[in-house]
Amino acid sequence: MKQGQKAAMLCTAALALILLLTGALYLKQREGNSLLGTEPAAPPGVLTGVMYSVFGGMTVRNDFFIWLSPDAIVETFYYPEEPPKGVGWHDPFEKENVPISAEQWADVEQVVLEIYPLMKPKPEPRIDLWSSLGRWLGGAKDESSSSSITLIWDTEEGEQRIKYSSPNDKRISTLVALLKELADPIGREIPPL
Repeated sequence: MKQGQKAAMLCTAALALILLLTGALYLKQREGNSLLGTEPAAPPGVLTGVMYSVFGGMTVRNDFFIWLSPDAIVETFYYPEEPPKGVGWHDPFEKENVPISAEQWADVEQVVLEIYPLMKPKPEPRIDLWSSLGRWLGGAKDESSSSSITLIWDTEEGEQRIKYSSPNDKRISTLVALLKELADPIGREIPPL
C-alpha cells in the first residue's frame, strides 16, 4: 500500500470517528443526558450547614462571618449596625450557639438550594510565594473585600464541607441579608427572590 493511500484511510477513519462521537453527543442531549455537563447538578446530600464570610480588606467594619446549622447560629462574628450603648463603634460582636427557628432555617435553605445550580466549587488555593514573602517582610496588603460560602452536606460518605464561589446572581444578596439579619436582628429589608 502506498503512503498516500494510508494517509487517506487514516483521514477517513478519523472523520468517521468524529461523526460517530458528534452523533452520540447529539442523541444524549436530545434525551436530556448531556455528556457536556450542561444540566444543573443535584446537591451532593442534605444541607446541614452554611458558612459565609466576607472580609473587607481595607474597608472598616465590613468583616462578617456566620456558621449556621438547622438549629442554631453555631458561631458568628460581625460589627453591629447599631452598637448598643456603652459599646464602641469599632468593637466587633461574637455570638455562639444562638437558637434559630425551623422557619428561619427553611428560608436560608430555600435560597441556597435555588442558587446551588449556579455555584461552582472553589479550587484549593495555591501558595503565592511573592505575596507571602511581601507580608513576611512587613509589606502592607491592600486587598479588596472578598467573600466565601461553604456549604455543609450530609452525604452517604458522611459530612462534606465544600467551599464555593459566590454566584453572579442577585439572589446572593437575599442570602447575605438573611444571614446578617440572623446574626444582628435589626429589621433589615430582605430582598425578594
